Amino acid sequence: EELPNDSHHQSLRRLKEVADEKRERRANIFERRANIFNTGQAGCVTSSTYENLMEDVRDIGLTFNNNNGERGHFFGGIVRLAAHDFMDFDVSSRVSGGADGCIDFSA
Repeated sequence: EELPNDSHHQSLRRLKEVADEKRERRANIFERRANIFNTGQAGCVTSSTYENLMEDVRDIGLTFNNNNGERGHFFGGIVRLAAHDFMDFDVSSRVSGGADGCIDFSA
């Protein structure tokens, strides 16, 4: 069934298109990053890799709505992720850890 073509429904269709575009942008960023890791290009983090990751995080963050808290929740998650990275450091452990960009959620 086709929706009416009044201004309200046109606005709703545009919101859906924007949401679909944002979802596709995020998917493209994730796919590009996954391809880098799957091809073995990932290794030691260089300043270039770090800057590319920062750009990816920024670009993903910009796809979230800033008016309803989505963007804040996303960046809050990034802060928590970074915290989990440096909180796994144990000076007495024989296993390496700390702020190394590797997070082991199985531990």
